[in-house]
Amino acid sequence: MARTRILVSILAASTALSAPALAQDAPTQAAAQAQLDGGKLGEIVVTARRRSENLQDTPVSVTALNENLLRQRQIERTIDIAQSVPGLYINNISASPSSLVVFLRGAGEQTGGLATAESPVGIYLDDVYLARLANGNLDLADVERIEVLRGPQGTLYGRNTMTGALKIVTRRPGDTLWVRAEAGYGRFDQTRFKAAVSGPVGNGVGGLVSGYYSDRDGWFDNLGVDPKRGDRRTYGGRVSFATTNSGPVQAQVAAFYSKDRNDGVTPVPTNPFPPYQSLTGEFSTTRSPVEAYGRNRQWGVTGNVSIELAEKTSLKAITGYIDSRDAWGLDFSGGFNNGANIVAGFFRQSATKQHQFSQELQLQGKAMGNRLDYIVGAYFFTESADQLLNDSFGTGVFGPFPVALLPTSFRVKTKSYAGFGQLDYKLTEQLSVTGGIRYTFENKDFQGTIQNGFGFPPVLSSLIRTSLDEKKWTPKVGVNFKLDREVLLYASITNGFKAGGFNGLAVANPAILGAPYGAESVWAYEAGLKSELLDRRLRLNVAYFYNDLKDIQQNVVVGGGSTRTENAARATLQGVEAEVSAVPLEGLTLFGSISLNWDKYKSLSANSTVLAAGATRLPLVSKLQSQLGASYRVPLAAIGGAILLNADWSHRSSRFADALNSGISFIGPVDRVNASIGYETEGGRWSASLSARNLLNDKDYYSGLALIPGLIAGRFAEEPLTWMATIRFRLGR
Repeated sequence: MARTRILVSILAASTALSAPALAQDAPTQAAAQAQLDGGKLGEIVVTARRRSENLQDTPVSVTALNENLLRQRQIERTIDIAQSVPGLYINNISASPSSLVVFLRGAGEQTGGLATAESPVGIYLDDVYLARLANGNLDLADVERIEVLRGPQGTLYGRNTMTGALKIVTRRPGDTLWVRAEAGYGRFDQTRFKAAVSGPVGNGVGGLVSGYYSDRDGWFDNLGVDPKRGDRRTYGGRVSFATTNSGPVQAQVAAFYSKDRNDGVTPVPTNPFPPYQSLTGEFSTTRSPVEAYGRNRQWGVTGNVSIELAEKTSLKAITGYIDSRDAWGLDFSGGFNNGANIVAGFFRQSATKQHQFSQELQLQGKAMGNRLDYIVGAYFFTESADQLLNDSFGTGVFGPFPVALLPTSFRVKTKSYAGFGQLDYKLTEQLSVTGGIRYTFENKDFQGTIQNGFGFPPVLSSLIRTSLDEKKWTPKVGVNFKLDREVLLYASITNGFKAGGFNGLAVANPAILGAPYGAESVWAYEAGLKSELLDRRLRLNVAYFYNDLKDIQQNVVVGGGSTRTENAARATLQGVEAEVSAVPLEGLTLFGSISLNWDKYKSLSANSTVLAAGATRLPLVSKLQSQLGASYRVPLAAIGGAILLNADWSHRSSRFADALNSGISFIGPVDRVNASIGYETEGGRWSASLSARNLLNDKDYYSGLALIPGLIAGRFAEEPLTWMATIRFRLGR
């Protein structure tokens, strides 16, 4: 590896998106970092309802992870968040490590490497919606906090937040100088660097520059081309400027850039019949004769402006533009044995370019003697995405000669318009009610071409053109009762939806490419309790939910290697989620979470592949998901400073990775233990730590795929034990 490029990359890196839109609405750094306050649990401030408020006063199921918690739980990328959030599932897909599968409360999207795929769990970077799961596995290098909102967010967030939203909030420039820097070295020759500096740059304006770089060698053995798979290099950064005074106009502009170069994902070739054993005889060994790769680049700019129109009334504008390029290629078979040689069973290459623009306006304030909080607004989103797919089969898969198909290409254009409003009214000091509604109109256009069947000579289909319109009202009603200062009870009924779309994962099949599918929706019923007890030494939040899911969009593999999205079913998912934090003694924090789920199909579409397969379980829903952990700060009176100890154990029970409940997609229980030990100097300016993920080196798969039943199958392995030694420097706030 070229170590000399590390410093150059950090200095050249320029950007990620802006911090919260408004100075008065952005939680202070002190509040966001609060963990302990005099031996008690510190206050956590969130913006789940588009305004700043205490987590314990927010009648929404929210998991909030501040800067300290992210470091303690070793959350470095988006994919790491799921272990700390009840009911949330995030993992890679069979495309590239840059891409994600995200499932929450019964809904998700499993073809995130496609320009036609959208998640029903919205991902936001500083309140700007990220449309593409192909760009979702972000390096969390300059993050102030993360909020995961569980349940439909159809009123205040809208587009594709059918079962939840994941909000990433970056640091905001300040009016005083502060510096963050860290350097680390770990297993598989990994190096990691992060740096950020912020301070005043003019009268009433603060600036921030940050950058990151990570480089790691592969951990996956290959008997074919490239003996080690899994190399990955990521780098990027952001530049941000913001007003720091308390005037009537608050503004922030920012820009970001990120790049990810990797070896793609690596399937283990698997016997297509039970017991689905590895054909290489090893857990993490493939035999692919072709090089896999992943390339992802994105940049963007944002602007956030707030104008105080009158006392307690403000107008906000949130603007975002993002441009991305994504490319990947892999042999889904992991190497196919044709009886004489190992060949590429099914090699797919993809190249996508995408850009999006969004504009949101919000008018919010207080009225009626501060008894009424209101927000009304409008939202506009437009996106254009082009994708090119090249597919080939090795000799012996379908005949005596290798087969290269004509390219599949398509373009998707989307426009979305919405208007929304929500009122929160205090009937008494203890009792309040909530009412909100959003109207969304979406228009999508598709056009593309694909090889028409497997005949010879191959011919392209005629140009496929199709479009769809979606119109939807998504209301919310709720009631909230503050039993006392320490206990909040709440209940809500909420509607959410994800618009329909077009099939894009076809192989020589014009009948599938561009075929539309309809919207999916949910009526969600939730009741919850939020409490802080024992003089703020115990925090317990519990929620029960019942989701009535309709026209669920499910991805199923059909003949010839194509994947089709079907409105397959109506189903229910009910569950109980709980999160607890406790400080039994000063310096020691215990935490835990649990999610219990019960899923059931109410009906299956008569012509659905899911019905024909006899499936009984929703994909990627575990009946039990839990986490237990502890953080302990041990002061060292003799030399000053403190020892920092962190450990957590997470568990996820068995699930099926596909909607057909196929045997190869069955994933057994997965347990993970993470731990770290460190030292921090007096005042916290310097610290050093040694951390480990998957400490027990458990070996598990996260997905299994029968691409061509009875012929080509593969499984995808979780990462083994990794460790990292890190030195950190901190100056200011």
